[in-house]
Amino acid sequence: MEKQPKESQNSSKPNKKDSEPLSFLQFSGVAFEMLAFVLIGYWLGSQLDKYFQFESILTLVGILLGIAGALLNLFRKLPKN
Repeated sequence: MEKQPKESQNSSKPNKKDSEPLSFLQFSGVAFEMLAFVLIGYWLGSQLDKYFQFESILTLVGILLGIAGALLNLFRKLPKN
């Protein structure tokens, strides 16, 4: 009779190796979200500059707000550990 290996008691916990691709995919998507925040901020700022006939003040403000929004989104998605 062959002995079967015992299953570990912590079989409900995912292995660290199993969760690595998932976390990689999750955080690679965050890079695209950050880019989207900055591009939307740029676009809105440039449209407001055209409407109010400013040089590029609102474009710069839009880019900065996009960066701030992207960082807030990143911090919200980071693990709590």
